[in-house]
Amino acid sequence: MGMYTEFELRFRLKQDTPENVFLALDGKTRLDNDFFRSYRYDVVLWNVECVGEKSYTVHSELKNYDHEIEKFVEWISLHLDHRQGEQIGWWHYEEWLDIVPIYHGEEMTFGCSKFYNDVD
Repeated sequence: MGMYTEFELRFRLKQDTPENVFLALDGKTRLDNDFFRSYRYDVVLWNVECVGEKSYTVHSELKNYDHEIEKFVEWISLHLDHRQGEQIGWWHYEEWLDIVPIYHGEEMTFGCSKFYNDVD
C-alpha cells in the first residue's frame, strides 16, 4: 500500500522567470532536472492553479518515495519572488504528529512520528 505525503505551496514567480517554467507548471513541457526525472513528478503537478499574475498554488498527495516533493521545492525555489525564510507552504506525512511548514531557501524538515515512544 504505502504511506502518503500531502503538501501545498503558494508562491509568486519572479518577473524574469523563463517561459519554460510556466510551460512546465502547465504540464506542457518536461524539463531536464532532478524533479522531472523523478518517478511521480506528474502527480505533484496534477493540481497546479494559477491564482494571479505569476502566482500559483500547488496541492497534491502522493507516495513520496523518490523525494518528488523535495525535488519540486528545490527546482521551483530558483524562480520564486519570496524572501529567504518566508513560509511558502506545508507538508504532512501520514505518520507525523503535525503539519510541517516549508520555508523558501531553507532545508525542508521532517515531522515527529506519532508512533514515537520515549522509553526510560
